[in-house]
Amino acid sequence: MIADVRVEGNLLASSPERSGLIIAMEDEGVRGNHIDGGIVRNVLIDHNTFYQNGRQGITIYDDVRVNGITVTNNLIDQSENTNCLLNCSWYQIAHVERGAKAQHVTVSHNAYAPGPAMVFGVTDTVPSTGIAAFVGPSVREFHLSSNSVAIDAGSPQSPEPLDFDGQTRTVGAAPDAGAFEFGTGAPPQPTPVPRQKLFVPVIWR
Repeated sequence: MIADVRVEGNLLASSPERSGLIIAMEDEGVRGNHIDGGIVRNVLIDHNTFYQNGRQGITIYDDVRVNGITVTNNLIDQSENTNCLLNCSWYQIAHVERGAKAQHVTVSHNAYAPGPAMVFGVTDTVPSTGIAAFVGPSVREFHLSSNSVAIDAGSPQSPEPLDFDGQTRTVGAAPDAGAFEFGTGAPPQPTPVPRQKLFVPVIWR
């Protein structure tokens, strides 16, 4: 069993696979990822940014063993593109697709770009649609501009206080959907780690 998993604060962009994130039990594409007799249970997909991945942002597989998936506070930018390279006809274009057999799937407070929301097999109870307005996606700059649909689109009950850069999310109001909070300042600079020499003993025999 794979249980109590949190997929939070990630950037998933331009995947050549059919989806940015696939929650599945089967070995799609014969890549050795099949789990015999297992269950995927209680997975939280929270505050991630998805950008033009293959055919879909998030795919929840059509399998009764996939049980208890929560998709919330994500920014998903998905439309027709040329990134998918393998078995691309298997999936329709979608921001989120839930297979009919997957159980207890909850979707809410996600931002969908460029809009309208393409969510199949489940309903986002509090969706936002519009433009993602990334600062510079062509150069992998996925911070938000001031007109992004993601601003204040997240749930006020979001459990995650920090964004991708380690900056504090909005306090006392709705946070931004996706991995990056708008207007939180420059990313913190990493603390330099002193370089050390590694000595490896040589034993002659």
